[in-house]
Amino acid sequence: MEYVKFCLMSKYEVDWVIFCKKYIICYLNYTCSAILETKGYKNFQTVRDALDTACTELLREYFRQEVPEKDIHSLLNDKATKKKIKKRLNGDQKAILYPQSGDFNGTYNEFDIGLLYILIRNWRGFPNHKNGWGKTPDDEDNSASAHIERIRLLRNKFTHPSPILKQLDDIEFEDVMKKLIFWIQGIEKKLSGKNTTFQDTAQTILYKAKNYEECKGISFIFSIYILKKLQCQAFLEQLLK
Repeated sequence: MEYVKFCLMSKYEVDWVIFCKKYIICYLNYTCSAILETKGYKNFQTVRDALDTACTELLREYFRQEVPEKDIHSLLNDKATKKKIKKRLNGDQKAILYPQSGDFNGTYNEFDIGLLYILIRNWRGFPNHKNGWGKTPDDEDNSASAHIERIRLLRNKFTHPSPILKQLDDIEFEDVMKKLIFWIQGIEKKLSGKNTTFQDTAQTILYKAKNYEECKGISFIFSIYILKKLQCQAFLEQLLK
């Protein structure tokens, strides 16, 4: 039937219908891409949340176990340690540890992963991993220091990503998720009490992204996609009448 209708159309009408079909295909492809990007960004943001919450709190507690907050002033004012630490700090980090007003008077809650890594790396109570601080650990190195290094590297990747890296497909997300939880387990074992608090927190955050019923925004976009597809089909049928 469509073939007969095309034969009865003028060349202008045929060109118009072909143009509309091409436009509709591009429009639907764009909508589908938006759906995938939204899911990919949600995966990316979920890992960021785990780094900013569970991993950051874990490293605070790991550092606190070796250096109680009441002792931080002696660490920061030790001449040898101060010399090593200050040259590695950026402006914001210096403002926290060495404010112009005098000594540090904050709490560990002000320390993010980047600052905690610098402190752990330069405090004699924490051992190096096999390859040494600042270098990528060997795959078989499961020491707490190696896991801290891996978390730092992942955090750097997710803190300053390119637009492309802000998308994590489900396979990549599963891989990052498993590694991150394994690293957290390795560090948490070194804490007194042998709890799984931070591991549980990370799993709660990470596995929420796998629950599709909670992805309200993505469900909404799929609904829009179906609606737009039906509208486009109806539009084409009108053209061919």
